[in-house]
Amino acid sequence: MNDKGQSLVLFVFLIPLFIAIFAYVFDTCYIKINNNKLDNLSALAMNYVLKDKNKIEIEQLILDNDADIKIISITNSEVHIRKEVDSMFGSIIGIKKYSLDSIYNGYVDSNNKIRIKKG
Repeated sequence: MNDKGQSLVLFVFLIPLFIAIFAYVFDTCYIKINNNKLDNLSALAMNYVLKDKNKIEIEQLILDNDADIKIISITNSEVHIRKEVDSMFGSIIGIKKYSLDSIYNGYVDSNNKIRIKKG
């Protein structure tokens, strides 16, 4: 019996599945990397807020690091920034952009130590 045709059909059906899995993994890693960058920048900005830096300096720091970031709010105890990340392979299934938010809260405790947490 000849199984060459069956192997070819199986191969043709598995190629799109492997491409879809690769695309999902790639998009997930890309989003995670951008989310980590956004969190690091938000924590850095919160650190500057607690060191009594000027709000304009902090906004400039954020925009110097990434011009695509939208600053939602910067208060004495919270930094909230947002970024829209283009989807690489998600556009195939209709997801054009991912919206990433980063909110960090902070305060100076009684020992003059800066406390920052994701909130």
